Amino acid sequence: MEQARKILTEIPGPASQALLDRRRAALPRGIGFTTPVFARAAEGAIIEDVDGNRLIDFGAGLAVLNVGNADGTVVDAIKRQAELSTHTCIMVRSTLSSSPPKRSSRTPAPKRSRTP
Repeated sequence: MEQARKILTEIPGPASQALLDRRRAALPRGIGFTTPVFARAAEGAIIEDVDGNRLIDFGAGLAVLNVGNADGTVVDAIKRQAELSTHTCIMVRSTLSSSPPKRSSRTPAPKRSRTP
């Protein structure tokens, strides 16, 4: 996906507006949102909404902030793990025992870190 902003419709566009209306009818008002945009795809720093608009992802959450959306190494790691198991309970997953040390060795954490 080209890493450039491209605006094709007003924000929200017609498809996003339809989803926004559906959301408002189905969910309690306490579940908030910041932008009336519904992502169809994302790559790097760009989100493409259901209307084809490409927007800079200023709202990137913890899951994508460091590497961007759909980073190839992250996608490949998810695929490898999904081929092994999709069970997410920490009490039964054997992969957890080897993952934290590998991650923490690449992260400049202070010495007081609890990860061995």
